[in-house]
Amino acid sequence: MNYQVTSKLDSNSVELIQELFGCAWWTKDRNSESIERMLRGSVCVGVREPGGKLVGFARAITDGVFKAIVVDVIVAVDHRRQGICRLLIEALLEHRALSEVRDFELYCQPDLVELYRKWGFQESPNGVTFMRASRAV
Repeated sequence: MNYQVTSKLDSNSVELIQELFGCAWWTKDRNSESIERMLRGSVCVGVREPGGKLVGFARAITDGVFKAIVVDVIVAVDHRRQGICRLLIEALLEHRALSEVRDFELYCQPDLVELYRKWGFQESPNGVTFMRASRAV
């Protein structure tokens, strides 16, 4: 299939993104208002089918210089194993807003570690541990 990569994701894309977010356990409860705010504060890319349906999404949170953290890499269930993740990751790594970023980081499920190694991602150097503090908002 001839997929189209896009970085034109704005408030008009919120409904499509919310539908795609239903595919992933960590994004399925996000509402349209929070998705719209997320779009304004992230570098986002998507992959569409020729008919316009959004079948892939990824974003990066960045300072534009030292780090970009890749998050929310999601591919629609019925479109997996078709190279969409590759299109998303490569679009982020080549995005003009991230062109001066030195280090890209991400966290993923153990079964996806080998997938992300293709782009040079490695386990945490020097024994760095991922940590999180959450709060109700």
